[in-house]
Amino acid sequence: MTTRTLLMLVAALATAALSSSPAYADSGVVLVYGDAPQHQRDVVTSAATGAVRDASWSLLDPPLPEREIATVMICLPRDRPWPCFESTASLNGIGRMIVVKVDRKTTDLVVTGQLLVGGDSIPAIERRVCESCTDAALAASVVELTKLLLERTASRLGTTAITLHAEPSDAIVTLDGKMLGAANRTITTTPGEHLLLVQRTGYQQASQKVVVPDGTTIEISMTLQRDGATVAPPPARRSRLLPGVMMGVGAATVIGCAWYSWTVDPPNTPDQPRYLYSGPAIAGAMVGAAVLGAGVYLWLRKPNTSSTPVAFTIPGGGVVGWAAKF
Repeated sequence: MTTRTLLMLVAALATAALSSSPAYADSGVVLVYGDAPQHQRDVVTSAATGAVRDASWSLLDPPLPEREIATVMICLPRDRPWPCFESTASLNGIGRMIVVKVDRKTTDLVVTGQLLVGGDSIPAIERRVCESCTDAALAASVVELTKLLLERTASRLGTTAITLHAEPSDAIVTLDGKMLGAANRTITTTPGEHLLLVQRTGYQQASQKVVVPDGTTIEISMTLQRDGATVAPPPARRSRLLPGVMMGVGAATVIGCAWYSWTVDPPNTPDQPRYLYSGPAIAGAMVGAAVLGAGVYLWLRKPNTSSTPVAFTIPGGGVVGWAAKF
């Protein structure tokens, strides 16, 4: 078996659309090679591609030409392979790459994966051994390996995150079952789906599933609703001092003016009436009656109720005042 046969490559590439579209600077590539049978390499290709799709990778289309794949393979043994094929990656709009080697060791398969990211010259590397490997076990092993590579790289680079804005601001956030503290923060995480839970005493808790693409920071806003069982504080008591004083002063003024009108210049002849009309006393009594009425109104008026001024005529006079519901 020749070296060329041993290093047979499969470029596993996917796109969001079926039609061909131009590459862009953050496209991803999955390369699978090794001496394992073609069927097993296909299983690895499918599993790794699905795992990076879950991390919201946009995969390159059309595939890399064999000549450029060969360039990548020449650079892989180096400690810092990305600078070696950086020009090839830049020309094709590639920003990240998963390379998986699948080798057969008697009845076992050895799966070695590398994740390379532009601007980060040190790759993340993981290895798994699949003993007496079935297709299902091989796929599960590759998915686990790929997710671990994504998590390690995201943790090291800190470019995959959630910025959370919560109300009230002193609520507590839990991410995937791990309590993190105050909710208003930026949380560095791993690519894929996560569960946010925001809680505070006296409020109904809120949860939300979010999908964070690899190398992206997303913003989430969550507002908690007050718990319906929370007892509302009692309304502030209204002071009735002013209405009481007004009623007292008004009543005293009316009584005083009536007494004055009754007693001033008492009658000394049968023709003189028992009391005299006194202009000042009548005016004072009217003022006192108005103050007394305003005091009664303020005493009986309910908080937060509106009143309306009214004025109308009646036979022989008129009425001026306020109308309100007591």
